Amino acid sequence: MGTDRLSPVVLDNPGVAARLLAFTPQSELASLALLSFRWHQASVAALYRAPRFQSRYSNPLAALLKFLRTLQHQSSLPALLAKNHSIDPFDDRPPVGSFVRILDLSVVKESLYSSVPADFLSVILQGCPGLVSLNLASAEFATDQARRSTAVATHVSLRTIDLSGAVNLTPESLQSLCRRFTSLESLNLSSTHLNDAALAIIAAHCPRLVSVAVGSTSTTDASVQVLISRCPQLACIDLSRCLRISDSSLDILALSSLQLQSLVLWDCRNASFDALIRLVKSKGTSLRRLNLRGIQCNRKNAPMTFERLAELLHSLPAIEELSMDYVWIDAVRQWKPDVLDLFQALSRLRSLTFSGISAETPNNIIWNLGFKIPNLQRLRLLRDSYERDSIVTDMYADVESGSLMIDAGFVKRFHELRGPVVKMSLELEGEADRPYWT
Repeated sequence: MGTDRLSPVVLDNPGVAARLLAFTPQSELASLALLSFRWHQASVAALYRAPRFQSRYSNPLAALLKFLRTLQHQSSLPALLAKNHSIDPFDDRPPVGSFVRILDLSVVKESLYSSVPADFLSVILQGCPGLVSLNLASAEFATDQARRSTAVATHVSLRTIDLSGAVNLTPESLQSLCRRFTSLESLNLSSTHLNDAALAIIAAHCPRLVSVAVGSTSTTDASVQVLISRCPQLACIDLSRCLRISDSSLDILALSSLQLQSLVLWDCRNASFDALIRLVKSKGTSLRRLNLRGIQCNRKNAPMTFERLAELLHSLPAIEELSMDYVWIDAVRQWKPDVLDLFQALSRLRSLTFSGISAETPNNIIWNLGFKIPNLQRLRLLRDSYERDSIVTDMYADVESGSLMIDAGFVKRFHELRGPVVKMSLELEGEADRPYWT
């Protein structure tokens, strides 16, 4: 079908055009923009919806600087037209900044000879009134002064902002941002130096928060309580590597009225398995994503048993993505070889992650999981684990090829032999175990 026959079908239906052009490569969108004026309008809207600053042929920093100059030029264009009274059929077209919805600046890095202007955030917020998502993760050019000197009073359309890795973020600049982004629903502050006072600012100015990530921060139980009380719509919480989180936070979450859908408790060492059971029993019907890697549950006073693991899994009827340590399974498998039968109750499970996989892990568990979980689509096996011993004995070096070890060869054979019954895809990540002298 030629473009002349396709044009009435696509261009007369904006929803169809948006869906079709969303999957079109940027190079083809640029070619479509040259066909006609209507194709130009539709292609530009899709091309600038989520500008890409990184490609094989462009430098991310140079692309961002050119984008900022375009926004500044178009913001001053109405005044120039009114002064010169020029007539141009293309002057009434909307500025490209009005099409921008998603901006990812995490790929931009300053160089020795070029830098991002200090007012870049003001230029973006003024030139992109419909911006919905802004990613400033690990953006070193986003200084504290740039965040506080924003000229925009409020920006009602911004819903998501990622400030993870912003080590220079201060409570003052955070308060300035929260006051401007009145409709913020998702906030990522992982790996920052913020404390309880900063999280209290977030809770006071962002009551509509649905998702918050404060992993690898000094968050305490008091901060969690403030967030829950001030943000009643919270559904996704990331507390990974928050070493000051204890059973009190888990009990607060269990007693709250939140409809939790996603919870990340990776490496929360001070949280016990008993508190986790209480939380899962209270919120298990709504939980869709749960990360429990690194939780200390094999203590002497409360070792992992088949009954405790069954109590955990049976309390998650709606879970779709689950991450846990394989040491839990290994501890129970010695006494209950049919421990994998517990996963049959997780009928909605789509993704399962096991960490701490070693070379002596039998690969028959992979086949068993593929057949026992009906809708499982992805199984991730992570070799590395926080609790793995730093010294690996030489028994791993004597494993012969073709044995029961899980390696890259087994992953390849699994995908070749799984057949139409097993829909699961297998992924193996992390460095292989080696003897300590190599």
